[in-house]
Amino acid sequence: MKRNILLILMFLISSALYSKEVLIDRIIAVVNDDIITESDLKSFNKTLKSRKAKMSPEAYTYASASNKNMLNEMVNDTLITQYAKDNGFLSSNEEINEFINSRMRNMGMSQKDLQKQLKDSSQTFDEFRSELKLEKTKADIFERDLKKKIEISESDFEKFFKDQFKQEVNIVEYHIKYVQFENENNAESAKNSSKKSNEAFDKVFNKNNGTDLGFINLEDLIPELKKAVSNMNVGDVKGPVNINNSFYVIKVVSLKNTKNPEYIKNKDAIERELVQMNFSRLLDDWLNQRKEESYVRTYI
Repeated sequence: MKRNILLILMFLISSALYSKEVLIDRIIAVVNDDIITESDLKSFNKTLKSRKAKMSPEAYTYASASNKNMLNEMVNDTLITQYAKDNGFLSSNEEINEFINSRMRNMGMSQKDLQKQLKDSSQTFDEFRSELKLEKTKADIFERDLKKKIEISESDFEKFFKDQFKQEVNIVEYHIKYVQFENENNAESAKNSSKKSNEAFDKVFNKNNGTDLGFINLEDLIPELKKAVSNMNVGDVKGPVNINNSFYVIKVVSLKNTKNPEYIKNKDAIERELVQMNFSRLLDDWLNQRKEESYVRTYI
């Protein structure tokens, strides 16, 4: 009898402890067949900080603003992982390990270098691998389901360039020639002679070893030349223009409309930004659709 009572007491104590544990680590979300607990959320705060460098300031500020927003990020991660698993393209830990090793070899990194990098970012290797696994899964979803939906027009490129670089896409380039004199009177005489005809300027230009700048953007000129040329028309001759105690006679030979060299140089980078922006938008739409099709309940 005493033994039975003892067993009953042990069962009650065990049940009480278990109940207490459940209360401490309570379920705060159910996503289809997966659950998210309060302790998961606390751990995710660290994960979110490790993502900060890869997120836009606005996205990070929003996600970290409250437990509810952080939980939403966790729900999104769970839906992404479930989708990849259900469709048979979720990478295994072994595959991710090989991917990490391959990347390290290409970058010339040693295991010690990686350990130091993880230590500096306060990440464990398992956390690092999990984040890389999630990023690869997102990339796979992009390639499989979302990339075909992205359309970027020339006007999208141009708007982004104007907004971010604060420059015009279409610019006017000036074909400029000038002759430099040490004496102001000689420069004045040359200017007056040059105004008579194109041949007269060419004669002065050749005689005094003038400089032909070719076609050039005004923004690439020194301030004094830019100021002198900015209100000149084709065929105009101006001078003497005093620049550092030398006197210039300047002619605008011709003009041409062209694309800003900065726009051309940065077009690939702009495309990457636009694709990323579109990907973020499409992924949000994709996740909203997944939530509608899934069983998702949160308790915050």
